[in-house]
Amino acid sequence: MKKFSDFKLAKKTLDGDKTSIDDIIGKTIVVLDYKIAPSKQKSNTEYATIQFYFANDANKEKKVLFTGSEVLKEQLEQISESEEFEPFEATIKQIHNYYSFT
Repeated sequence: MKKFSDFKLAKKTLDGDKTSIDDIIGKTIVVLDYKIAPSKQKSNTEYATIQFYFANDANKEKKVLFTGSEVLKEQLEQISESEEFEPFEATIKQIHNYYSFT
C-alpha cells in the first residue's frame, strides 16, 4: 500500500520563518525549493515563494522569502526548464532597481 508521501501532489507547501529580501541581500543561501503562484495582492501578476537556509547556519533552519521580482522568477524558471531542480547555493544581489541570483 502506498503512503501519502508517495504521491506527487501539484500543490506544495514551503514552510519556514518568513524573511525579508533586505535581510538576505549579499548573504550566501542554499535554495531548497520554490514555487510560483498568482498574486493575491496584485491582479494579473505572480510571485515566487523561495524556501532556503543560510549557508553558514549549522542547523539549516528553513526560511521562506516571498517576492514579486521578475528577474528572480525568470532565473528560477530557467533552472527548472534546463534540468530537474536540485538545491543550489547562491547570493541575491540588488543591481540598480532589481534583484538577481549570483
